[in-house]
Amino acid sequence: MLDKYPYANIHELNLDWIIAKLKELEVSVEEVLELSKNWDSTVQELENRMSAIETESARLSSIYDSFVEEINQKFDELTAEQVAQFETLTESINNRFATLESNIETTLSNFNSRLNYLDRKLDETLNNLPNLIYMISPFSGQLDNITNIIKELAGGQRVNALTALEYDNLELTASAYDNYKLTAYDYDWNGKQLLV
Repeated sequence: MLDKYPYANIHELNLDWIIAKLKELEVSVEEVLELSKNWDSTVQELENRMSAIETESARLSSIYDSFVEEINQKFDELTAEQVAQFETLTESINNRFATLESNIETTLSNFNSRLNYLDRKLDETLNNLPNLIYMISPFSGQLDNITNIIKELAGGQRVNALTALEYDNLELTASAYDNYKLTAYDYDWNGKQLLV
């Protein structure tokens, strides 16, 4: 036991153990001293590397910031250019639509005027058509327009119409005549039968 642990009694100390421990401590101290020499250079090297990394990081950050600023500026320019082109195109399209709308309104107005004119002419032609058609009248044997011939034909069919003399002979007052409530057609075609 004396070669492993010292006793409390000094006179029984194991000097071999103390010497061995001192030698171990001497080696450890030398290693620590050697490490401390290297430690300063290692710390300096690490500081140099950190400084280089910080410098490079600052340089890259500056490049990145410049890149972002340039890209944002390009986007702003591109956006402004696109907005300007869009506004110009919109204005051009709106102007074209306004012109087209005006042209259509003018064309429709002209068309409506022309259509109204043609409609009036057609009505005039249709209304005047019987006066333009002539044929030989079966009643007179002369050339006459169809309107007169139709009137003669219609008149010949009114066998129940009253003559002025026949009406006078009825001696009707205006109120007595009104009480019959006759239409003009009834009077012209059936006056003899209805006014009794």
